[in-house]
Amino acid sequence: MKKIDMVGIESGRLTVISEACETKGGRVTWLCKCLCGNMINVTGKQIRSGRTKSCGCLRKDTIRSISETHGHSKTRTYKIWTGMIQRCTNDKVKCYDRYGGSGVLVCDRWLSSFDSFLFDMGHAPQGMQIDRINYMGNYEPSNCKWSSRIEQARNKKNNRIIELSGEKLCVAEWADRLDVHPDRIHNRLRKGWDEERAITEPVIKITQSQRGAGGFGSTGKQ
Repeated sequence: MKKIDMVGIESGRLTVISEACETKGGRVTWLCKCLCGNMINVTGKQIRSGRTKSCGCLRKDTIRSISETHGHSKTRTYKIWTGMIQRCTNDKVKCYDRYGGSGVLVCDRWLSSFDSFLFDMGHAPQGMQIDRINYMGNYEPSNCKWSSRIEQARNKKNNRIIELSGEKLCVAEWADRLDVHPDRIHNRLRKGWDEERAITEPVIKITQSQRGAGGFGSTGKQ
């Protein structure tokens, strides 16, 4: 494979200075200078993918920024910002695989500064969450907006559209229309119910006496 000259290429806080002597996993490494002054060796793949943006100081600055009080630390907007960063950088978070583990990044401007995030996005409107316009893109000003739960559901890559009586809605929209939780419809579909039945069959509520008797109503439907 032809070696790509990386000298002069920038990635976040790093600038490639020269080819390094050591290799990593059989790959050529490149000596990079960080804005903080430290030197670090990284592979070309790490630089081109944008996953390595500093010598480690960017993560430290981000953690420090998150722990600082901005006068907004108890607001929904601040919690949304920290949640966004956690699911893209912390592999211990449950949903990391769908975000950071899938290559979704937070832009440097937002990663290192809540104030910049607040300036670009404003305060989170009531009932809204941050949403990526292109679900395959990163968290950055040009690709983010505030969206309702239903708008977010429509934008998910695993979204399911159901047509009934000529009307096409996603599961979350049908759930909102019928005043039930979306999981109710999803669970029915996973059990093999056809789409029309999953949406239209009413929920049979179990009385306290039936629970005590171990019953589930006359039909056992849910």
